[in-house]
Amino acid sequence: MTPRPLARLWLAGLLLPGMALPSTVRAMDCGAPTLGLAGGREHSRWAERDARGNRLLTERGWLDQAALTASGHCGTASWQAQWAHSQGQRRYDGQTQTGTPVQTSSRLRVDALTLSGWQPLGALDRENPSGSATTSPWAWGARLGWRQTDRRIASTTTALGYPERFRAWELALGARWRLHDAGPWRLSASGWAGGGPGGTARVSLPNADPLNLPLGHSRLLALGLQLDGGARGAQSGAWSWQLRLETQHETTAAGSARAVTRNGVPVAVATMPEIRQRQTSISAALNRRF
Repeated sequence: MTPRPLARLWLAGLLLPGMALPSTVRAMDCGAPTLGLAGGREHSRWAERDARGNRLLTERGWLDQAALTASGHCGTASWQAQWAHSQGQRRYDGQTQTGTPVQTSSRLRVDALTLSGWQPLGALDRENPSGSATTSPWAWGARLGWRQTDRRIASTTTALGYPERFRAWELALGARWRLHDAGPWRLSASGWAGGGPGGTARVSLPNADPLNLPLGHSRLLALGLQLDGGARGAQSGAWSWQLRLETQHETTAAGSARAVTRNGVPVAVATMPEIRQRQTSISAALNRRF
């Protein structure tokens, strides 16, 4: 998929349930959705290692990021859907198949769809002398994500570059703690832990037929710090803003071997090695309730 079909899918997922099931939404006590536009910068690190743990290559660089979000509340629970697009370039420091050191660059395009939800822990505070209902500052959450990464390694004088396309699903469970929730601004910290089944890598090696390489299972850990400000009521047309700092570590195990063919004739065997990724991003968002 290209970013345009992904955006259409995201919008369809947002709009169709609301148009088709208005009575269900009202029955669940769901508030009006909030739409947001975010932008930021992401520092990306990518490393590949062989079966012995030796480094095969390392990539580092900055990516520009943009995102569309939709969020809302149903009762005490909150939800968010997001489509994020990142692109940029990383410095490539690795080696050829013969072990010769090589330095070049890779160009990245990343599209990610994420659906997440939060539920406060504990029951309503019935002992509050004022009679108002309050909830615990702690909440647990679940997050489902799908990501497509297009990576093109540039050619050098001694080695030919080639494109790759990675696709994978991941599921994570999280916890959130409201550090400050009074006045015009709110501060919260969150953490996620999870992983996913093996994805796929579409690789077009030089002088070979395109092939699909399986990826091993993945594991991820993520930490985030979020500052929210602006309107917090339920009135339509209300504006709010958000600043977010997040870091994520992800390890994808090596996949199984597949035959490399040329004009349909096997000529070699290829395996996608273990991949270790680390992303640290900072972003700002402007939101409006409808």
